[in-house]
Amino acid sequence: MTRSELVRLARQGDRDAYDILLTEVVDHLYRIARLILRDFDRAEDAVQEALLAAARQWPAEGVPDNPRGWLAAVAARRRIELLRADTARSRRDLPDRRRAHGE
Repeated sequence: MTRSELVRLARQGDRDAYDILLTEVVDHLYRIARLILRDFDRAEDAVQEALLAAARQWPAEGVPDNPRGWLAAVAARRRIELLRADTARSRRDLPDRRRAHGE
């Protein structure tokens, strides 16, 4: 069955098609998130956020034409948020570390 057929069936309420669409994407999203974030827990958080967004939006708005792309975009936004938070935390902690070392 092609992805477009799965999307069509999922839009019609076919739970099995919906599950197949999500299952085929999740492993791919985890691999990418782990490569970028270099942290399994944070990668898992990013993917879970994407799946939660799908669970909230898809029933009301329908399954997008490209579910893999949609989920990847949501996970990417979450990864960016996590990386920015890490950068901000590092910058904020830098003066404290300098003071601790007498700089």
